[in-house]
Amino acid sequence: MALEVGIVGLPSSGKSTLFHALTGARATGDVGMAGIPDPRLTQIAGVIHPRKVTPAAIRVVEVRGTGPKLLGNLRQVDALLVVLDGFSGTRVPADDLETLRLELLIADRDHVERRLERITKQAKSGEQMLKQEVAELERVLTHVDAGGTLADWPSELPSGLEPLTTKPLLTVENGPGGIDVLLSAKRVGPEGLAYGVDMTDEMLALARRNASEAGVTNAHFLKGDIENIPLPNDSIDVVISNCVVNLSTDKPQVLREIFRVLRPGGRVGISDVVAEDRLSPEERAERGSYVGCIAGALSKTEYETGLADAGFGEISVAFTNRIADGMHSAIVKALKH
Repeated sequence: MALEVGIVGLPSSGKSTLFHALTGARATGDVGMAGIPDPRLTQIAGVIHPRKVTPAAIRVVEVRGTGPKLLGNLRQVDALLVVLDGFSGTRVPADDLETLRLELLIADRDHVERRLERITKQAKSGEQMLKQEVAELERVLTHVDAGGTLADWPSELPSGLEPLTTKPLLTVENGPGGIDVLLSAKRVGPEGLAYGVDMTDEMLALARRNASEAGVTNAHFLKGDIENIPLPNDSIDVVISNCVVNLSTDKPQVLREIFRVLRPGGRVGISDVVAEDRLSPEERAERGSYVGCIAGALSKTEYETGLADAGFGEISVAFTNRIADGMHSAIVKALKH
């Protein structure tokens, strides 16, 4: 059985980008498989000549949104991968992590409380084991209400509990340091290339340092802006962007630049905040800041029209989860014919 990991994060943190980077074509809906390369398999196969070589894999689950109900669906996973937004100017990754940890704690408290209510009713039968579990669950609930977590419960938890706060938790900060590019570089393999564009020397230096420390040699970071991408015409197969297009004050030019650098048959995939068509630009501005990708958001029709005007076909703008009234995280796709 494959190890199972659940990806969680606040809206627009980039968890969908990470999910698709890990799973690629192996994803169906919100569940996918991330293969674990192991060169030893090839060596063994050369000796025993099996009909098929199946590498180890991690089952990855992307969870939409947050909240106790949604996080409760993660109880079967073996570990949690928390994606933090380090890109938006209004978000503080440490605060996002604290918020998500609080969500996990609340989910665990609700889980204990519901279990206690259920076992208390069953214990009316007089069965001694159920009475003992009721007493233990009451002590656990008191511990959580006092600010403790189930991870620091001093003794063994009742077997019926499946707590989230006891699971291994790995955090990934999206944005600074070129995490998207490093993941893409690993996906394209040693024969492929991944380029990242940033307008600041500090972020370029951090990204290059991270690439060096990770041993990634096929990721290249270029100084420039998205209205004037420093790459030649027809040179790129795939362009991805995570909540960046909305930050530009000249979005039509950004879309034209993406079209220019893509080869015929190339694809673009954008994760961004998109408004419902009913909202005016002023109404969008009322719902959030520009640096938070909300005030500068395009509407669904504006995105579709902008891509079509740039020359793209097979355009898709799909809402994934609601982040404010009339505002949604969305996956935008298009093809250059």
